[in-house]
Amino acid sequence: MDNVKRIRHMVIIFTLTIYLLLATNAFSDTYIYVASWGSTGYGNSQFRSPWSVSVDTFGSVYVTDTLNNRIQKFSISGNFANKWGSSGILNAQFSLPKGIAVDVLGNMYVADAGNQRIQKLNSSGTYLTKWGELGSSIGQFSIPHGTALDALGNVYVADTYNNRIQKFDSVGTYITQWGSYGSGNGQFTLPRGIAVDAAGNVYVADTGNNRIQKFDSIGNYITQWGVYGSGIGQFNLPGSVAVDASGNIYVLDTGNNRVQKFNSGGGYIILWGGLGSGFGQFSTPEGIALDSMGSVYVADTGNNRIQKFVPFLPLSPAPVPTVMAVPSGQNVYNYTQVLSPAFSANPKYAAPFGVGSIAVGGTAVNLQVGLPYFSGGVDVYLVLSSNGTNSFIMPDNSFSPNVAPWKTNTTGPIYVSLYGDLPLSFFGKGISTLYVVVTPAGDINNYNMWTTQFTIS
Repeated sequence: MDNVKRIRHMVIIFTLTIYLLLATNAFSDTYIYVASWGSTGYGNSQFRSPWSVSVDTFGSVYVTDTLNNRIQKFSISGNFANKWGSSGILNAQFSLPKGIAVDVLGNMYVADAGNQRIQKLNSSGTYLTKWGELGSSIGQFSIPHGTALDALGNVYVADTYNNRIQKFDSVGTYITQWGSYGSGNGQFTLPRGIAVDAAGNVYVADTGNNRIQKFDSIGNYITQWGVYGSGIGQFNLPGSVAVDASGNIYVLDTGNNRVQKFNSGGGYIILWGGLGSGFGQFSTPEGIALDSMGSVYVADTGNNRIQKFVPFLPLSPAPVPTVMAVPSGQNVYNYTQVLSPAFSANPKYAAPFGVGSIAVGGTAVNLQVGLPYFSGGVDVYLVLSSNGTNSFIMPDNSFSPNVAPWKTNTTGPIYVSLYGDLPLSFFGKGISTLYVVVTPAGDINNYNMWTTQFTIS
C-alpha cells in the first residue's frame, strides 16, 4: 500500500481532547493555548471584569463575573452551563464578587467583597450560608479577595485590606488568623490570592510586597520568594496563585501580564504570556486555577475572557531530536492505546507514543501540533479517520477521500493550534487510528509515519 493510501485510513473519535505534540525536549515543560471564551457584555458567556476562576472535580469551570455581580458556570471546553446572582445585599446576591473556591461536592465559596462577607452556595446555586461583615475583628472583613479550601474543607480567606489571612471551617466557624500590615516575614500589603496544597501548606500572593509567602496550615511562616520587577522570579502586583497535584505553584503575575510556575520551594520553572489581546496574551489577568489533568485556566480580566492552556507532557520513550533528518526509506512507528471509559467526566492523560501525548476528557476535540526543525524541506500530512472510513483532512475540517499535504516544503519548526474545539458530531465509538506522516518535499516514496490506534469503548 503506497503512502497516500495508507495515510487515507484514519482517526478520530473522542469526546475528548487531543494534543498531538511532535515536540522537542525543550517542550517538555511548556504550556500551549487551546481555548478561550468570553467577550464584553451582560449576556451568557459574556463578562465585565471576570476576576476569579475555579474548577470542580467534574471539570466544570466557575467564574466570578465581578461587575455583572454574578457567577457563571461552564463546561471544561467553555460551553455555558448556568449562572447565579445579581447586584444586592440579599442572600445569593453580590456586590463585586472576587474570589471563588469549589469543594468536592460542588459547593461554592464566594468572596462577596463589596458586601464584606463569604457566601456559600450549593452546586445548583442555592444559598446555604454566609458569614462576615465590615470590620477588623475576628470573622470580619475589609474587601476580601481570595478564597481557598484545604483537604478537610476548611476555608482560607485573603482579608485584603485587613492585611491578614483568616481560616474558617466549612460553615464559617472561625479557626485562626495570621498577618498584619508590613513587609516582614508573615506580614502583608494587600494580599489578594491564596492557595492550599495537598499537605496543607498555604501560599499567599502578597500583592503589594510583590512576593509569594508560604505558611503551614496554622500560619507559621515557612519561606517566601519574589521582588518587584519583570525578570524571572520577579513580580509586579501578583494577583492570584494556584497549586497543582505535584505541589508546583502557578503565580498570576498581574502587572507583568504573565503566568510564572515554580516548585514548592520557589524554584523557577517556566513562564508564559505578555501584554495583548491575542491568544496566550493577557490584559491585567486576575484569576488562575487548574483542573485535575493539569490544564491552566486564566481569568483574563482586561480582555473579558477565560483562556485555557495545557501542558506538554513528558515524552516517552524518547523525545524527537532538536533537528530531525529528512526521511529516507519507509519508516512506520505503530502504537496502541486503550481508552476506557470513553466519556469519562474526569480527564486523564496518556502518552501512547514517543513523539506525542494524548489528553482524554471533555466534550470536544482540540488539536495542537509541534514539530522540530528539519535538515531540509519536508511535506507534513495529518489525517484522522474512524474505523478506516471517511478520512479527515487537516486543517479545513472537511471529509474527503483525497489526501493533500497539510504543510508543504517546510523546514519547521511548527508550533500551532489548528483550530478550536470540534463538536462531538464528528466522532463516534470504536477503533480509530491517527496517522502523522513526514515526507521529503514532493516525494511520497520516502516517509516517517507515526500511527496511534485507539480503542474507545
